[in-house]
Amino acid sequence: MPHLSPSRIQDHACRVVFNRECGHGLKLLRLQVQSGAQFACQPGQFVMLDLPESRFHFRRPFSVLDTPTTDTFDLYYKQVGVGTGIMWDLQPGDTLNCLGPLGIGFTSPTSPETALYIGGGIGIAPLYLLAKHQAIAGHCFYGVRGQSEIGLEAELQAVFGDKLHIATDNGSYGFHGNVCQLLETQAQTVSAAQEAYVCGPMRMMQATVELLHRM
Repeated sequence: MPHLSPSRIQDHACRVVFNRECGHGLKLLRLQVQSGAQFACQPGQFVMLDLPESRFHFRRPFSVLDTPTTDTFDLYYKQVGVGTGIMWDLQPGDTLNCLGPLGIGFTSPTSPETALYIGGGIGIAPLYLLAKHQAIAGHCFYGVRGQSEIGLEAELQAVFGDKLHIATDNGSYGFHGNVCQLLETQAQTVSAAQEAYVCGPMRMMQATVELLHRM
């Protein structure tokens, strides 16, 4: 991974560049820092979003999906409640505050060509950014409920190519089953890996780590 000097943690005033639907209940939100400051983020870091309504007293955490320019960053989110419902209605030009970048971030893989990136749902976001920063990407195993929830297939294909493996719970696309079952069919690839990066629902991460230890 190229060396990036992380931004100093700031409460950034941001402007919505776009808020684009990219799957069932899924959107890609691009924010631009308004102060002119750079936003340098390490893969695995996150931001705390302050929704533009006074009834919300707590900020919400979101992993950074990408930093396409020095002053913009992308968030990938799913509408699951009132807060993300407010986000869903954000329009270009709307403003909101965002605290970050926060967290330590990932350690770069020592063997990027064999590293495993194992994501569930919107947990794919920080793994995408990590892989994008590698000269050679490893294998990505991505599990979702169904084809309509594969929100970033084109972006993932651009990074992983034929090393992208997708599992759908309902069998509507790719492998029929969950991501752990998909991993079991790729024993040779898994055993060749020296590192694995996992992000997704807690139960999925626990099951994946247990499986990797067994394999």
